[in-house]
Amino acid sequence: MIKRTFIDLFSGCGGFSLGAHLAGFHNALSVDIDPILTSSYRLNFPTSNLQIADLKQVEDIRVMMKNPPAKPDLLIGGPPCQGFSHMGKRDAEDPRNELIWHFFRHVRKATPNVFIMENVDGLATSEYGRKIVEEAILQLPSYYKTSGIINVNAADFGAATARPRVLIVGFDSRYVDDPRLEEKIKPVKKRTTVWDAISDLPGPVNTAEVNEFVWTKYTYRGDISKYAKALRVAPLKNLGWSQAVDRFNAGQITGLNATTHTSDVKDRFKLTKQGEVEPISRYFKLSWDLPSRTIRAGTGRDKGGFQAARPIHPSQSRVITIREAARIQGFPDWFVFHPTKWHSFRMIGNSVSPVMAKRIIKSL
Repeated sequence: MIKRTFIDLFSGCGGFSLGAHLAGFHNALSVDIDPILTSSYRLNFPTSNLQIADLKQVEDIRVMMKNPPAKPDLLIGGPPCQGFSHMGKRDAEDPRNELIWHFFRHVRKATPNVFIMENVDGLATSEYGRKIVEEAILQLPSYYKTSGIINVNAADFGAATARPRVLIVGFDSRYVDDPRLEEKIKPVKKRTTVWDAISDLPGPVNTAEVNEFVWTKYTYRGDISKYAKALRVAPLKNLGWSQAVDRFNAGQITGLNATTHTSDVKDRFKLTKQGEVEPISRYFKLSWDLPSRTIRAGTGRDKGGFQAARPIHPSQSRVITIREAARIQGFPDWFVFHPTKWHSFRMIGNSVSPVMAKRIIKSL
């Protein structure tokens, strides 16, 4: 059986990669510059070829593969995008915007049959963003045909987060037919709610912020949603950190670390209604019967080390846990992130929803 291969650029913790694996593809290469955001990548994808490198400086990614496929089936990636993001002031001079240009440069070098670029929806509404994309695409040979900017939302693919994004899909017309992704994208009939995603999870546990994973017992309940059941399934062969899989099979997971709040903060959270913003912290309180808003990432030390505002739990006076955020984004329970809440939320907030990624890639 011929294995279909994929390359993941700007891979982060591996949300896009997980979607590709679940869609039946095998990893040939993943590249990211951030050793912290990728710190659990090799754990969750033990057979992967992860390389830590600055893709602006890499001349040809094919030299990073031991046995490079003559023509990769799929190249995916989400170049860092804060320069276009609605979350903060747009910065037309943000050097990370150049990474879109380098993404297409690597497409030209690697010549995949199909490529998918994912980015923030601000790319579609930014005149500078559209210009960057248009100029970047001009690097490709004429036999590559592209979709233009496609607006999507992770909630329409079954994830429990209303996360608006854009895609650009391209294909080598010499070898493959137009995937016509826009025609194949059909929103789910019923959106996944926060209740569907997290109501079966145990509450947070008080732990010290240490550089090791904390394992917590959780039990199976029969009255959980189809979405939660799917994320409780053990990983496919060649996926998952062996220690995490053993713990998972024994009924233990990570990511339930509690966040300490003062009594005043708890009182304010309690008074805040579902779907509203707590006026002092500006934290948004989730609604049980709706998808979550976009989970925000925060920044690394190079950008000030800011922790993003975390959503307030719908019925408990606290912010959500790492595992609850992971469930909302569409990560399975065996997937591990980082021992700290800060970097775990950076991983999740920067990731492509695996639920969305799987459906998009399977539709090609």
